[in-house]
Amino acid sequence: YLFGSGLRGSLPSEMGKMEKLNVLLLYHITLSGDIPSEFGILSVLKKLDIQRLDGSLPFTGNIPSQLNLITSLSEISLFNYALSGSIPELINSQNLYRYSVIGTQLTGQLPLSITQSLKLERYRLESSFISGTLPSEYGLLQELTMFYTI
Repeated sequence: YLFGSGLRGSLPSEMGKMEKLNVLLLYHITLSGDIPSEFGILSVLKKLDIQRLDGSLPFTGNIPSQLNLITSLSEISLFNYALSGSIPELINSQNLYRYSVIGTQLTGQLPLSITQSLKLERYRLESSFISGTLPSEYGLLQELTMFYTI
C-alpha cells in the first residue's frame, strides 16, 4: 500500500513476477505509461486499486486485456487517470464483485462479458465515453446493487 509517497514513473513490468501479490493499492502517486500487460500473470491478485486523487491525469494507455487472465480478481478500481481505449472484456471474472473505472477516457460499448461476473455488486463507469445501448443481458446480474455510468 502506497499513499502519497512521492513515487513517480511507470509501473515496472517485473511486478508481474510477484507470484504471491494478492492486493495492489497505489493511491495518489504520479504514474506514467501503461498498466503493464504482465499484470495478467498475477494469478492470485484479488484487488487492483490505483487512484489519483488530485484530478491530474498522468497515467495513460490502455487497460490491458491480460487482466482478463486473472481469475482470482474480485475488485478493480481505477480512478482519475487518462486511460484510453475500449472498456476491457472480463471473460474470466467470475469472482469480480466491484468494478469501478472513474475519470478515464475509455470508449465503446458496455461489455457483455461482465454478465459472467455473477457476484458483481457494484459496476461504475464514470467519465468514460460509452456508446450503444444497455444490453438486456445485464439483467442476469442479480447481485448488482449499484450500476452507475455517465
